[in-house]
Amino acid sequence: MEMTAQALDAISVPAFIIDRRHKILAWNHACELLTGVRAIDVIGTDLQWQPFYETRRPCLADLVLDNTTDDQLAAHYQQHGRAQFAFDAYKAEGWFDNLNGKRRYLVFEAKPLVTNGTIAGAVEMLQDITEHKEASEQLTLAASVFENSAEGIMITDIHNRLVSVNKAFHAITGYGVEVLGCNPKILASNRHSQDFYGEMWRSLAESGKWQGEVWNKRSNGEEYVVRMNISVVLNEGKVVNYVGMFSDVTRDKEVEERINFMAHHDFLTGLPNRVLLEDRMSQLVARASRSGEGFAVAFLDLDKFKLVNDALGHDIGDKLLKEVASRLLAVVRATDTVSRQGGDEFVLLLTGMHTAHDLVLVATKLIRSLGRPYVLNGHRLVVTPSIGLSVFPTDGRTPAELIKNADTAMYHAKNSGRNNFQFFTEDLNIQAYDALIMETSLQAAIPAQLFLEYQPQLCLRTGQLHGLEALVRWQHPTLGLVSPDKFIPIAEDSGLIRELGRWVLSHACEMIRQTGLKIAVNLSPVQLVEADLVRQVIEAVGGIDPGLLTLEVTESAFVRDFAKAKKMLDDLKKTGVVLALDDFGTGYSSLSYLRHLPFDYIKIDQSFIQDEDSHSIVLAIIGLAEKLGMSTIAEGVETAEQLAFLEQSGCPTIQGFHFSRPLGGPRLAEFIACHRRPEPALSRP
Repeated sequence: MEMTAQALDAISVPAFIIDRRHKILAWNHACELLTGVRAIDVIGTDLQWQPFYETRRPCLADLVLDNTTDDQLAAHYQQHGRAQFAFDAYKAEGWFDNLNGKRRYLVFEAKPLVTNGTIAGAVEMLQDITEHKEASEQLTLAASVFENSAEGIMITDIHNRLVSVNKAFHAITGYGVEVLGCNPKILASNRHSQDFYGEMWRSLAESGKWQGEVWNKRSNGEEYVVRMNISVVLNEGKVVNYVGMFSDVTRDKEVEERINFMAHHDFLTGLPNRVLLEDRMSQLVARASRSGEGFAVAFLDLDKFKLVNDALGHDIGDKLLKEVASRLLAVVRATDTVSRQGGDEFVLLLTGMHTAHDLVLVATKLIRSLGRPYVLNGHRLVVTPSIGLSVFPTDGRTPAELIKNADTAMYHAKNSGRNNFQFFTEDLNIQAYDALIMETSLQAAIPAQLFLEYQPQLCLRTGQLHGLEALVRWQHPTLGLVSPDKFIPIAEDSGLIRELGRWVLSHACEMIRQTGLKIAVNLSPVQLVEADLVRQVIEAVGGIDPGLLTLEVTESAFVRDFAKAKKMLDDLKKTGVVLALDDFGTGYSSLSYLRHLPFDYIKIDQSFIQDEDSHSIVLAIIGLAEKLGMSTIAEGVETAEQLAFLEQSGCPTIQGFHFSRPLGGPRLAEFIACHRRPEPALSRP
């Protein structure tokens, strides 16, 4: 035993020996360092427990001497990690909260010491593995945090391939372990540009981190938004991994957007409220101040709306306001703003208003639309509006001024009998009144006050009369001869152009029957979308050669809905009529549509003919038409010089004052009699 005790000091493992009386025989230097207790103070005592426990209890070596069973051993070491008996040794391990002033994790083992076949004592050896245990616990904790975090976590390698994902990743994305080895772009939606991801990688390269919101797509295709934090993991200065942590904020985003929407929109109709209206007006004022383009403010109030609420209740009143909002949106353009200010008051921002007439047309449409009956819960209601109009910059240069003046004009409309509109500026009111009178008069004018004049067209190759263009005229009983520039736009905006167009088409075809001449008729863009236009044409040309009728269409008729316009033109072409593209060069002049539309000839606008600087454009149009197998007619030829230029340029046909002004009645008959009959009907090469 004495030799064993001496040998104990030679080993670096903390250890102590007790005899059969449980007295300490040896306490080596390593044990002194571990416990802070000197050997000289404990040898010969039974205080081996004291450095480890607060109260007296056996150490593992004591239990060896007492031949303790496994169950008893386990009961003694419940506070430790584990205890076991293996072969002839007892083993245990666990945390000691205050060992020599520190919290330590020890692994300890005790064996009996046998001399001459008799147990003479026991030795206990201890090993401090605190650092290893703490590191292990940290790894276990990190793994637990990683796996149980509410945030999705994904780790990629240097090649941006997924190497680890947690449960929250699976819950949020819907993807399982099958994504390991894949690029995280499998999560991406199509909402972000390449520039967005480029900026993300630049930030990671420069600062080692990036954070922001990213739209992704779940495994089922559903899009969602996450708040993402990405960090670069370095080892010895080199990038080894990327760690992305994210949380699904789709619902938060929806709530945020809803709150923002409610802050800027009316709760009942969903229209912009006063706050959003004033913001848009401020932007519009700034833009209009730079560009010089005008816009208008319409202040609209429903006449006698209070009677609806009082008689039928607020539920019906609310439904009425919703229907009013819907009708307002249907009338205005996408670039305009419809706002509810509260109650039955609405304010509209009307962009692109160039003249008083533009505003008259919009205001008239608003009154017509809102004046139609409403059927709500079985009640048939008629509610009319009073509208006040102010114009930037004439009636104000700030949102407050424009709204105030439009409001003033609205009260003027109410005092003028309701169900009408008034401008804040009296001069504009006069113009508006004239426009309304014009529209009302036009309704009565069709067809009694209308007549046609015909402008002759000259074939430059033969010097013969090529044909005539039918031009509608309006002889007002008090206003006299009204210019088409004034009444045609009114007819188009009011829908009267359909009736007027049918009348012109019918009378032009009757002239063909009488004279055998080719006659051109202008088609309005409004007519081109009529479902029965082809039937109208077939009925009008009944009994005559359809090739004698030319239908002229401007570019504006098909730039908005090309496919629909093309089908209509193709259907018209099948009837045998000739098709002409009118005013070419003044609009979009896209070569792409010219190749696909069945036009027989192009009419060169008079603005190019009368401007010598534009003669190169005329030459280009003539050459283009020849390449496409079309003919050309030059409009507005007024001088001999213009005629000579067109002859040299190879333009086959002209019309204009130099050849003849529009004619009617006896003068037309005399003109036709003095000229040869025209060449055969033009057909597309």
